[in-house]
Amino acid sequence: MSGMAGRLLGDKEILKYIQLGIIRIEPFRPELLKWAWYALHPYAIWNDIQTKNIEEDIELVHLDKSGYIVEPQDFVVVEIKERIVLADGIVGQFIPASNAIEKGGVLTVGKLDPGYTSSIRFGFMNAKRHPIDLYPVTPLVYIQFFDIRETSLPRGAKSEYEEHIERIRDTESAADLLEQLAQTIRKRPLQEK
Repeated sequence: MSGMAGRLLGDKEILKYIQLGIIRIEPFRPELLKWAWYALHPYAIWNDIQTKNIEEDIELVHLDKSGYIVEPQDFVVVEIKERIVLADGIVGQFIPASNAIEKGGVLTVGKLDPGYTSSIRFGFMNAKRHPIDLYPVTPLVYIQFFDIRETSLPRGAKSEYEEHIERIRDTESAADLLEQLAQTIRKRPLQEK
């Protein structure tokens, strides 16, 4: 179960959002769109090569069909091939591909915020005692998309709680405001889960 708030988009909705320009994936390949996620592929590896000169410690390796070998206990930063841009109210959450987990790879993945336009990177560590091969044709992560427009506040907007806290800071009668907040909370109906 995902920890992301909002409504998870299915493949038909993702395709519709792509056609409307709400989600942009470049390059987009329809065959990589599955039930509720899109497969992402490694494009380049940022490898810590441990030289004596700190400015030379990171090596960028572009993947080709021969792949890249991640040695046991090594950690690399993987840049994906696809570029993804999301409209306001749409967020992406990355999940590891089962093939990466089965190989013994540990991924540090997170979320993609609306408006982010830079390359997407995540950490990959080989937790096994044998090398792991990474290839540009094998997905390492999937991205799920969530529509949070109905569950989130507009950018810069404050929640009811934040407004109450701000009033408390700005007034001498903090006790009165706390009582008002408690009354507001008591009046709200409980929502069933």
